Amino acid sequence: MKRNLENVEVYTSIDKSSCQVINLRKSIANLIYNHGNGLGLEGVALSTKMWNSDGDIDYSEREVEIIRSVVERCCAPCVIEAVEHIFADSKEENK
Repeated sequence: MKRNLENVEVYTSIDKSSCQVINLRKSIANLIYNHGNGLGLEGVALSTKMWNSDGDIDYSEREVEIIRSVVERCCAPCVIEAVEHIFADSKEENK
């Protein structure tokens, strides 16, 4: 599935009255590279793919699983919600 992590709306207030548009692609690539313990070369391949790509990137189901896992472990709740929103329909596609 193709997804774009470059222009992500991240809410900065709990009532969702304000947000920032953030480029998360390289930040998540670095998180996977630095905190993807146990991923080995799979983590290196995904982080490199994300770092070197622009715009929409085609992610496999496993890659989405890795992204979600690392974001949930390492990011603030506002970023977790934003990433979940981007990948939400991937759960529907797999039903």
